[in-house]
Amino acid sequence: RMTLEAARLRDHARSSVCGSGAMRGGQTLCVLLLLSLTLQLAANNPCSRDIKQNVQSLMKSVTNQDSMLYTPTTTDYRKCPKSTMRCFTEEAKVLEREWKNMTVRLVKKLKVITDDLNQPQLDCPECELHRENAVLKFLENLLGVLQAIYVDNCPSRPPAGG
Repeated sequence: RMTLEAARLRDHARSSVCGSGAMRGGQTLCVLLLLSLTLQLAANNPCSRDIKQNVQSLMKSVTNQDSMLYTPTTTDYRKCPKSTMRCFTEEAKVLEREWKNMTVRLVKKLKVITDDLNQPQLDCPECELHRENAVLKFLENLLGVLQAIYVDNCPSRPPAGG
């Protein structure tokens, strides 16, 4: 799904740069601009597999991490999606301090997903009320929630071969 703002930006780029009155060489510029815009939108899209791959990569690199992080579950996400994602985002910032290069993109992507969620804040626990778990368990739960988001919000692919 594309947000309304993203669709407007794409349409504006298409009409102003790719319109019939586009300058010479505008076709190439148009293709490059739309490709760049598409890649940027995909990176901020909860349906993009990029964020899940980022979490899986972090999971593979976990070694001897002493950090304990507040860890919501998929059940928490089903009841309180926005506060759950806010908690994951805040806790990922703890990892960001320790694994600077690997988690900066993750925190940004989690924030985008969190900001896009609409949720009344009734009966949703604060992050600090979730159980603390080791980094690997935190990442496993985060991956489970991202998969739930994907299943709930992203169109499934047609079966292979037809």
